[in-house]
Amino acid sequence: MQSLLSADDLGIVHETLQEIRDMPPPRDNHAGGCMMALAGLAVLLGLPALGRVVAIGQGLGTAGLLIGGGLLVLGIILWQTAGGFVRGQYVAAGEAALRELEVWSPEDGDREVALRAATLLLTHAVATYGATSMSSFDPADAEMRIASMMPLVRAVQEVLVEEEAAYPIFETNKGDDSDDSHS
Repeated sequence: MQSLLSADDLGIVHETLQEIRDMPPPRDNHAGGCMMALAGLAVLLGLPALGRVVAIGQGLGTAGLLIGGGLLVLGIILWQTAGGFVRGQYVAAGEAALRELEVWSPEDGDREVALRAATLLLTHAVATYGATSMSSFDPADAEMRIASMMPLVRAVQEVLVEEEAAYPIFETNKGDDSDDSHS
């Protein structure tokens, strides 16, 4: 099967991929939340032991409890929701790429824009944070939204998957209907 991508197209895909790799990754606050929760727990557990050794006034003890409790609660919240920050950035990038591909047409648009959008869409299809990976969009919905652009997106996907820069999100054999009838 011949690729839909020319040498110039491949250059644009590689250039876009390098620009994406050069961008700082979304901030994953997972470890920071964990450390904050552990610090809060240490304050809460250490305060009574410290109070037995050193006389702690009521105001200082109350402040320690509030600080330790606050760190613990905020740390747990941040720890448990940190992936949402990463996923949110991936969802936003995927949606921007989908919108660009929805309105792009070969007659009116610059092919570079479509290639860049396809590369962005595919590199942001799976958000990974900590030990978790989640899809940033529904591939079936995306395929319906950009149906006319799917041959180009699949061609870009083949390049990115081969270079291990993206996961295979869309089936690459669409349109190759096999004959299911039997004589």
